[in-house]
Amino acid sequence: MATAIIYAGHLGSTKKAAEIIARRLGKTDIYNAEGRALPDLEPYENVIFGCNVRMNRLNSKTVRKAKRLKKQLYGKKVYCYILCCREENEEFYIEKAMRKIPGAIKCVCLGGVLDSSVAPWTTRKVIDSLLEF
Repeated sequence: MATAIIYAGHLGSTKKAAEIIARRLGKTDIYNAEGRALPDLEPYENVIFGCNVRMNRLNSKTVRKAKRLKKQLYGKKVYCYILCCREENEEFYIEKAMRKIPGAIKCVCLGGVLDSSVAPWTTRKVIDSLLEF
């Protein structure tokens, strides 16, 4: 069963999750949702979309890519994983992803890592100041 993982994130956690999932599944290709190019999903039986939550929103790059791939998703098993949402909001984001990712049959929240070292300067300052509390 070949699988495609299509992800977008801001600080690298979503990519790391895609790599971990790919290693566990085997026979998996990973695509970054950034950019205009659309992957050819014909050889895949499963498609997994990965996104993070930032400022209370699902990553729009993943959602837009999923919508642009809607016709290719027909007949595929479509899944979704979400990173960086607070535990008390998991159900909200899962429901939102299920509505926004065409054909999604399962969505899970996986946690995430807050790594300020790869963030832009202003974001890093905000993260570091919040972590001091």
